[in-house]
Amino acid sequence: MDKIFSSIKIIVDNREQNQCLIEALRNELDISIQFERLEVGDFLLPNLLVERKSLIDFCDSIKDGRLFRQATLLARSAIQPVVIIEGTSSDLRKKSIKREVIQGALITLSLIYRIPILRSKSPEETGKLILFASKQIENLGLSDHRFRRFSASKNSLREKLRMQMHILQGFPGIGPGSARKLIEKFGTIKNVLQASENQLSQVSGIPKKTINRILELSN
Repeated sequence: MDKIFSSIKIIVDNREQNQCLIEALRNELDISIQFERLEVGDFLLPNLLVERKSLIDFCDSIKDGRLFRQATLLARSAIQPVVIIEGTSSDLRKKSIKREVIQGALITLSLIYRIPILRSKSPEETGKLILFASKQIENLGLSDHRFRRFSASKNSLREKLRMQMHILQGFPGIGPGSARKLIEKFGTIKNVLQASENQLSQVSGIPKKTINRILELSN
């Protein structure tokens, strides 16, 4: 990897195990790496907070609900967040997840949470993207403030419910009315996706077609 720029401190979450990526960063001139436990994200730069996910982990995090919990924390950060999804389409052969589910999650991250999403083919390319993104922010004079307009409420139950409904609407076949009823009944997206057909059918006004779509998403 070509040298990009120097004199930057990167805090790496101490649970990050990808040595290829870490070595790619270390190969840069005067890059200082410090390992700490980060509450959110995997890499913290002075002007950028990076959540790195392999394509396989991205799919898993959709299914178990981690993705949207992490997105909420990223959206609250004072540092500009970005999600980097690493891998190629061939990795999806190992996962039984529908394309529509992935697209719904990407729409939710980018349009609802307004978190930028970058794609990478390899750990080495991820390292380059992290540094280039930070440098671009610096060059544009955006280092001292968030350039997104989204703000998530930490304490408002109403805001949390609204966000859950917006996310659920990002999945195919689920409209605003159904999303509201499902969240009111089950409380979280994770609970909705883990509900059985019998439990879903007990929610009044939810069409059979919508129930089938939810069951497809969770399998």
